[in-house]
Amino acid sequence: MEIIMRNLCFLLTLVATLLLPGRLIAAALPQDEKLITGQLDNGLRYMIYPHAHPKDQVNLWLQIHTGSLQEEDNERGVAHFVEHMMFNGTKTWPGNKVIETFESMGLRFGRDVNAYTSYDETVYQVSLPTTQKQNLQQVMAIFSEWSNAATFEKLEVDAERGVITEEWRAHQDAKWRTSQARRPFLLANTRNLDREPIGLMDTVAMVTPAQLRQFYQRWYQPNNMTFIVVGDIDSKEALALIKDNLSKLPANKAAENRVWPTKAENHLRFNIINDKENRVNGIALYYRLPM
Repeated sequence: MEIIMRNLCFLLTLVATLLLPGRLIAAALPQDEKLITGQLDNGLRYMIYPHAHPKDQVNLWLQIHTGSLQEEDNERGVAHFVEHMMFNGTKTWPGNKVIETFESMGLRFGRDVNAYTSYDETVYQVSLPTTQKQNLQQVMAIFSEWSNAATFEKLEVDAERGVITEEWRAHQDAKWRTSQARRPFLLANTRNLDREPIGLMDTVAMVTPAQLRQFYQRWYQPNNMTFIVVGDIDSKEALALIKDNLSKLPANKAAENRVWPTKAENHLRFNIINDKENRVNGIALYYRLPM
């Protein structure tokens, strides 16, 4: 009983902490003086943060401020599909040449090169040594083409359908089913409930290259992007790389990201989820922060 009471006291303390007024949670933090931020004339924003560890290593991110929430009903899964297609052909690097180019630098897909799509963003990331300046320039050129020169060739699109379907199928396990069972409970009264980033496999099977290209051109515009540099690199060198490779992107305007209202749940709720294949017991406490 003593153990139970201690655990109960801990849980109540945790809940009390989480129920602090939103204004305390959202208190502004001072900006690190090493952080450099700015915006190019075409609307692209950038952030540079020099960091000496690990030595001679830099991480680059291209953030598109659009994810699955902005998909129309007939586009569910298109944001994620577009992300996949960045590795399947650009103007200068057709077909599999993007991945082959990374591999020729000693970079491994998944470890050094990766991407993901979420509800409100799509992000591309590359980590590489700063000592190989030619490689750094080439990687920046690839980022530039990801921004507005993807090709969406029909042969490549058709081949990628199977890759995405297999990615979806690989997650059909107890963990996935538990996650799916939580969604209506956690995401009730939100658009997120019907916009899971991986999308609908019917859409993946039927979407055309033209539809993918249309979504890409609608959202992959400089004013809807942020480029981030963190690592052992001089800030002036980093800014020069950004300007040399991304300032010439056409200053077209992306569509406006819509904000979807959320009905707040102002009371305590609970749910119990069972799955006969799930061998792990767990308890989770969720708190929806004010938006």
